[in-house]
Amino acid sequence: MNRRTVMLIFVMLCAASPAFCEDETALRLHLPRVVCVADETLTVGRVGVLTSQDIAMLEKASGVELGRAPASGETIVLSRQTILSRLATAGVEAGSLRVTGAEAVSVTREENRIEADKLVASAESFMAEARPVPLGCTWKPVRRPNDLVVPAGDEPRLVARLAGDAPPGCVSVEVSACMAEQEVGRETVLFRLIYPARKAFARRDIAEGEVLTEKNVEMKVAGLEGRQPEEWVPPYGKITSRRISAGDEIRPSFFEAEKAEVIIKRNERVQMKIEGVGFLVTAVGTALQDGRCGDLIKVRNVDTERIVTARVASDGTVRPVCENEVKDESGTSS
Repeated sequence: MNRRTVMLIFVMLCAASPAFCEDETALRLHLPRVVCVADETLTVGRVGVLTSQDIAMLEKASGVELGRAPASGETIVLSRQTILSRLATAGVEAGSLRVTGAEAVSVTREENRIEADKLVASAESFMAEARPVPLGCTWKPVRRPNDLVVPAGDEPRLVARLAGDAPPGCVSVEVSACMAEQEVGRETVLFRLIYPARKAFARRDIAEGEVLTEKNVEMKVAGLEGRQPEEWVPPYGKITSRRISAGDEIRPSFFEAEKAEVIIKRNERVQMKIEGVGFLVTAVGTALQDGRCGDLIKVRNVDTERIVTARVASDGTVRPVCENEVKDESGTSS
């Protein structure tokens, strides 16, 4: 192949390839379909790929603003026409610009995700160091936070502090993510306090109807959600209402409830009272049933032999009640 032939081929290739024919100083912009950004303001140079040997034109076009960046979880779509319009407004002529790529760019936020476990661990560390709880209390998380999404960049610094308005028996801790001394996100962790309390456990298998004593009951200190009542006492002397296996906690529902003392016995003479505004009528009656304070019992009037329903009072007397009151309490009607 002679030199003339080689030159002819070269000229033909130049004619067929725009890269050889275009002005090397022309501005080229390639638009991708999707872009993630960490900046607060969008620019042409951030959402597209610009190339040119004209450095001044390249810097000018690259800095043309396209509006705010998307917020967390938001997507902003910029059409090719919008980008070209912004460039034209900034003085970049369409004739000096070659655009390739997508017809629209979807812009999302470049973010980091802080998992809930890490937030809980930060709150736990605060609880252990600050100890904002009564002496002897422990705690457990009862409301997990959501994952925290923060802008991309340096590793956020987590700062925990007490939050207000926690429910009774709970402590609320706020965990903030900070970047460059600014808070970029916050979540709350709720802890329930576990108070030390005395509890009763079965030393061995306990049968139904068995009396609880120191021989079959063992006292231990265990955690309790909420403060133990000051009047709490071991269940010694109680009679079990069910079988309890060795090692099980003995709960109030496991033994029979104490019944109020009988203060009126059957066939006993009682004083009947009817009181009103400015008057008091008394009579003597015979109780036809045993009665505890508040019970309704049948009483026979000694003078009239009439049988009435009366309520037992704490002082050992009875107050006759009307028929409607008896019906309301029994839930029946005649």
